[in-house]
Parts: sequence; C-alpha cells; structure tokens
Amino acid sequence: MWNLKKEMHSTDQLTRERGICIERDCDVRNYFMALKQCQKRIAAKPYTAETCHQETVDLIESIDRCVADKAFVKFACQVKSVILRVGAGE
Repeated sequence: MWNLKKEMHSTDQLTRERGICIERDCDVRNYFMALKQCQKRIAAKPYTAETCHQETVDLIESIDRCVADKAFVKFACQVKSVILRVGAGE
C-alpha cells in the first residue's frame, strides 16, 4: 500500500504528485479509503472471493485524473530548455 509521507516528499515528481492527490483531493481520498476498507474486510475473513480489484482500478483512475495536468510540467520545461540550448549551439 502507499506510504503517503514518503510519496509526498519523493524526489520523483510523479510519485510526489500522486501522494499529494491521495492526501488532498477529496475524490482520490474517497477511493483510497474505499480500498483500505476493502482490504480490511478481506483480511478479516479466513476465505473470500472478494479481491478489491474494482477499488484498486477506481483509485488508480482517480489518481491519474488528478495528476494529469501536473505530472510532467517540470519534465516538459526541462526538455524545452535542452532543445533551446541545442538550437542555440551550446
């Protein structure tokens, strides 16, 4: 499962944004809590056919929507900077 403190302080931009979304975005947080509740239900039973698959998919999709506009902004700026330097003959 996610380590929120570690993710929010990661040097990897995408990992950090995911942690921030889980912590601060209400929709993502709700899916995160639904997955945790499902995992508790499964752990409490000696046998179950329940898998938490849908809860996992819902959480991943909500995180993807949350980070979509932020995830690669820094990367895109770095690529643009390199292209400009190469074009300038550096």
